[in-house]
Amino acid sequence: MTFGPKASDGFATIPRGMSNILIDQSNGGMALKCVRCNLTRLISLIGTFQNGPVTDETGLKGTYDVILRFSYGGANEHNFPELPAAIQEQLNLKLVPGKAPIEFLVIDRAAKLPTGN
Repeated sequence: MTFGPKASDGFATIPRGMSNILIDQSNGGMALKCVRCNLTRLISLIGTFQNGPVTDETGLKGTYDVILRFSYGGANEHNFPELPAAIQEQLNLKLVPGKAPIEFLVIDRAAKLPTGN
């Protein structure tokens, strides 16, 4: 896929009608640009940075354009906030610890296949 030239926000431009998430990581700072994405997709990605599942409890539908800048892996030269604070300050959303059902696969037995002599 070919993206357009960099825009003033430092990210490549996304062709009209397309949706994508762009990631820029530098010196402990992380920036995500979500173009025409639904919150389910963005929240799924946020879960990978939270090292655990994140569920969408917002009830918001539709697609959004957002840029989220946060610290990842300690100090950063950009002074970006940690992810939970960045989400609240920049997106006006809040990560709330809680419990929710998740799907997982249980393997209760495994048999070793015989090998030839």
